[in-house]
Order: sequence, then C-alpha cells, then structure tokens
Amino acid sequence: MGLRSALLSAALTLTCGSAVHAADITWQVAYPAPGGHYRGVTAVSPADAWATGFTAGPAPLLQHWDGTHWTDFPPPVGDRCGDPGESCVADGIDASSASNAFAVVRDGSHQVGTLVWHWDGNHWDDLPTPDPPTQSFAFFASPSVKAFSATDAWLIGFASLPTGELTTAAVHWDGLRWTRFPTPEPGVHQNVLQAVAGTAPDDVWAGGYWTTGSGHHSVSHSLLLHFDGHAWTQSPAPDSATGSSPVTAVVALSRTDAWAGTVDGAMLHWDGTAWTVAATGIPTRSMTALSARDIWAAPDSGDVVHHFDGAAWSAVTLPLVAPPAGRVTPLAPPVPAHYQLAAAASAGPGTVWFVGDYVPPSTEGQAVVVSTGTG
Repeated sequence: MGLRSALLSAALTLTCGSAVHAADITWQVAYPAPGGHYRGVTAVSPADAWATGFTAGPAPLLQHWDGTHWTDFPPPVGDRCGDPGESCVADGIDASSASNAFAVVRDGSHQVGTLVWHWDGNHWDDLPTPDPPTQSFAFFASPSVKAFSATDAWLIGFASLPTGELTTAAVHWDGLRWTRFPTPEPGVHQNVLQAVAGTAPDDVWAGGYWTTGSGHHSVSHSLLLHFDGHAWTQSPAPDSATGSSPVTAVVALSRTDAWAGTVDGAMLHWDGTAWTVAATGIPTRSMTALSARDIWAAPDSGDVVHHFDGAAWSAVTLPLVAPPAGRVTPLAPPVPAHYQLAAAASAGPGTVWFVGDYVPPSTEGQAVVVSTGTG
C-alpha cells in the first residue's frame, strides 16, 4: 500500500464569528470515521454538510453533518461499486441546497466508468454515467463538480485518450443526460482541469494546467477557462517565476472577483478584466470563501493554511493532534507528523471545513475532525 493510500484520514473544521481574527481561533479534535479517508466536502449551512472519501476495499465513504454528529450514509440502491471486483472512491462533491447535491465516484477498476450520485433531500440516486459508451476517453483522477440546481451541474476533469495524451473534459447535466462541451486545448500532450467554481450558470470558472515539452523537460502552465452560458473559452493566466504553476483550486465571489490557487504558491486574482498574481508563497490544494473578506486556502501537505481578510493574506497554523494513544504507526524512515489536505468548504455564519489525511498513518486509518464549537 502506498503512502497516500495508507494515510489516516483527517477532516479539519473551523468555526468563527462574522469578524474573522485568525489569531483568536480555538480548535477541537474528534474522530468521526473509523477506517475512513476523506477526499471531498461541501456545506449548505453550519448544520448541513457532506463529506466524501473511501474506506477499506476501497469502498465509497459518504457522511453527513447535522450540526452535532457525522453520520454514515449508504450508497444508492443498486450501487455498482458493490459489484465483485469493484474498487471505488467517493471524490468531488457539491451542494446547492439541502435537497440538491452531486457526488462524483471514481471507479478504480475501470469497469463501470465515472459514477455520479445525486441527493434529492431524501435519498441518493445513481445517475447515468457521464462516460461515453465508446470508451474513447475516460475520466481520470479527481474530477470536480459544481451544482447550481438539480438540472444544472458541471463535472470537470481530464480524460485520457487512446494515444496517451490528456485532454480537458467538461460535461453538463441538464436533469436528463450528460453532454460534453468542447473545451480549449492549448497544450500538445497534456491539458488538465482539476477545479471548478461559479457564481451563476453563465459565470463558471475551471482551473488546471497545460504543458509544453515532454518528460523531464515538461513545464506546466496555468490554465483558466470560463463558461459564459454558451461556450468555454480560455482566459489568459500568468505563470509564476518558476514557470510551473498548475491551478489546483478556484473560488468565485462575483463576476469581478475570483481567486485561483496554484501548486507553487502563486495566488491569482480576477478583477473582471484580467488574471494577475496577487500574492506568492501560498501553495494551494483547496480553497473556500465565505465572502470577499473571508477566504481560505490550504496546501496539499502541512499544518499551515492561509486566510485573506479583504486586504492581505496571512498564515494560520492548525493544531496538530494525533489519533488516540497507541494507534499511530510510525513510518520508516521517520516522517514528521503533518496533515495532507484534500478539499475545503464553508457555510455561514463563519464555518469552514478542511478535509484530508493525518500523517503518520494510524493502524486503523481513523478519520479526524478538527473544529471549533461543536464540530
């Protein structure tokens, strides 16, 4: 088993008042999903959130937060991940209301394709697969989803062609079927989307990267696409000083205010006209925002996240709390304790979730929630 698949899952939750003072935040720790690993999170309110991931097998993990407890939810009736030989991970998830959420499930055995589950307020249904019947391409890793309504949702990611190239992929759900929309392909070998956000059906952003060169000489460039209600177009995006700046997270607050985080720490800002580098030194895996003055960015690895208060970005150190005594299994060679964060979500007033893994792993792989208040 690889390091990432052996990691103890972690969910980091923050609750704060309307005036955010990072230095005053107090954290608590709990472990709600024994044997689980979190990969996605979405929230409608402080008492209505969903988390996704996987358990041993792997089998999909789907949990709901009601303001007091995290509760396991079963997969849809007839779930194809329960078939012999299947290996599934619940990944991206997004909700627009208490009665509308979409969860994306990746099929590790590649037998049933990408799955999408829909929550209607009472139960989860298994929607038609968005993969084409010809299998000329298949959704690859970590697809992201944006839900505006039960009849308006986007699934974005990247697809693998038979020739080995990677191509951007964006498919739309209209309540009956999935339709793939053409997306720009600026690179020759690799064009990847891995994050999506939007303020309205005609104002959607998708972020990722495209590459020049190949092999050890490959360089990744920022890729930002915009959907105006009719078509996807590429928006010029600045690269960082290192020349390798994949966009890994996007948040959109209005048509003139959006943010995109990159792996190498360049934080990009959209002002309605152009993308510019607004800050550096903020390596980002996931982002979430409560308002233009309350934005959070988390790295892939570490225990430091960053907060934007409307004027500047500042670092916030998370409490590094291990699982209960006796459960942690040291890695050889020794690995310093830290978090690997996978996703973020927020809901007013002042509630933010970060989900991911705790390292070193636990012998039981028990998920952890770090929060303030009752989270």
